Amino acid sequence: IMVCNCVEENAKEEERYCGGAWFIKGNRIINRMPLLQTGLLNVELLSE
Repeated sequence: IMVCNCVEENAKEEERYCGGAWFIKGNRIINRMPLLQTGLLNVELLSE
């Protein structure tokens, strides 16, 4: 899965949108890692 991320340059710092990597388990967000620049995020989905 490829996700396009964007950063709004004109937004206030506390309102800045930034995509990133998300680790979700059991419908809950366990951890996240922000992506601080425009680009592509490659996500590998694993099932148990």
